[in-house]
Amino acid sequence: MVFVRRGPVIAFLGPDGAGKGTVIAGVLQLLDGPVTVLYLGRARSRRDPGSVARDGAPRRQPSSPRECAFLARRAARHLGLLLRGYAAAWRGHVVLCDRHPVEVLAVRPPRTPAGEVLERFIARRLIPWPDAVIVLDAPASRLLDRKGEHSLGVLERWRRGYLEVFGPRGAAVISTDGPPEASIAAALAAVREARSARNAARTHGATPSA
Repeated sequence: MVFVRRGPVIAFLGPDGAGKGTVIAGVLQLLDGPVTVLYLGRARSRRDPGSVARDGAPRRQPSSPRECAFLARRAARHLGLLLRGYAAAWRGHVVLCDRHPVEVLAVRPPRTPAGEVLERFIARRLIPWPDAVIVLDAPASRLLDRKGEHSLGVLERWRRGYLEVFGPRGAAVISTDGPPEASIAAALAAVREARSARNAARTHGATPSA
């Protein structure tokens, strides 16, 4: 007998201001069946030693041991949250992830050489890839208007990174530059498609993704 997970795990990605919270809230209201929402962004009490300041300038480079320790703690936190999410998915929940650890492959924060190797290894080898990725996209000027964080150059680099990394991997790219209802409807369709693919995998006794 082949056991296949019932529910899909779906990552919503995009720069700050792309509308992840708004779209996820809209999907949550319209999607039938059990749903679990996970926030996998930065812990509110911890600051990434390799992050950038509001003006887009890199912060002072940390030492490799300090940075690697931070990345290991963050990976442990993410894996713990994802474990809860996958447990819900096995029960049949649709799991919506507000951000996901694999997004570092697109954002590429400044790291020491050791930190960069460790972060890429974690994202590629330790973190399970989601069943579907939804990239929310808007012009950098709109992102800046909504959040007022980072510079236009940083926001543009990030949004291009999401498109270049996840677009070829089959991500659903949804514009949030128009009415929220349109973005929510498009995201809802992508979520339902991922759920249908998971149901089809169960019917045929094989999983479509790790």
